[in-house]
Amino acid sequence: MGRFFVASSAVVAAVVVLAGCRQDASIDEVVVTDDPLVIDVIVDTCNADVDVKVDETDDEVFLSVRNNDRALFITGGDDCQDLVAVELGSPLGDRRLVLDDGSEITLTTFPSDDEVSP
Repeated sequence: MGRFFVASSAVVAAVVVLAGCRQDASIDEVVVTDDPLVIDVIVDTCNADVDVKVDETDDEVFLSVRNNDRALFITGGDDCQDLVAVELGSPLGDRRLVLDDGSEITLTTFPSDDEVSP
């Protein structure tokens, strides 16, 4: 039984260490779309399985992201990011975008085709 206990303990310790090394995702940017009910959330992962959670109030939209990938040690960066289209319950309007750490993120907008000079 002693060898089984030692081997089991080693497996548990390895799982705990590897799970602790996994980096959760963070939101790098939020981009406006043509649909007033949809925003594009850009996440610092690379081809990952991510979920973006949205909680809305009259004044704020709270965003948080979770990386569901089992592949540890794979992180993104500026060279590879994931885009998640998020549908809101009502148009964003003048509401603030707030991340899960309490910080505010600015919505990125692009000029319309009418505003772009040839």
